[in-house]
Amino acid sequence: MNLEIIIFVIGVIYGYLKPGKQSKAELFKKSIILGIILGIVFGLVLGVISMFLGSFAGSFVMATGTFIGILLSVILLALFFIAGVAFGDFIESRTK
Repeated sequence: MNLEIIIFVIGVIYGYLKPGKQSKAELFKKSIILGIILGIVFGLVLGVISMFLGSFAGSFVMATGTFIGILLSVILLALFFIAGVAFGDFIESRTK
């Protein structure tokens, strides 16, 4: 839970310090692309490592699970960041 709070606070700071309204859809698209890239990289790395340590079927399951887990984690953290950006934009519009 601490990581989510830190990501939210970083989003608030980003939204407040960056002038103007930020495109939340653009931030979400970038986070999905980042999640897919990280999921593929970590999935392949863990899949290759487990293939040397065990069977091919186990490595496929580990790679797929890693990809899905990292993708969902990045999307969840992106939602916290975008909520923080929206709150930071709101604070910026009220104070400036």
